[in-house]
Amino acid sequence: MIYRQDRTADARLIASGIREDFIRLKGRVTVLDTVVPHAKAYKEAATLRIPVHRHERRRDGVMPSASTVMHQLAWELIPSLQGVHADEPHEEPSS
Repeated sequence: MIYRQDRTADARLIASGIREDFIRLKGRVTVLDTVVPHAKAYKEAATLRIPVHRHERRRDGVMPSASTVMHQLAWELIPSLQGVHADEPHEEPSS
């Protein structure tokens, strides 16, 4: 996982190089598609001792909110959770 990526051309170039290097390993190692950006919301949430997806639910601007990033990450790691949001109740499949 690429974590704390700056919003610069340099950072995108480095991330791209990392992905390409791991592609050469032919699937033995993969890099997640979801990138956790370098943003103050993550530090603030840690200081407040609350989950970042609750601290920054929405965000103005180009960068996605921490809530969006954390949901994308969860869905990528656990595909069966796709579309389930942390703060919404969900139904368990009936047996």
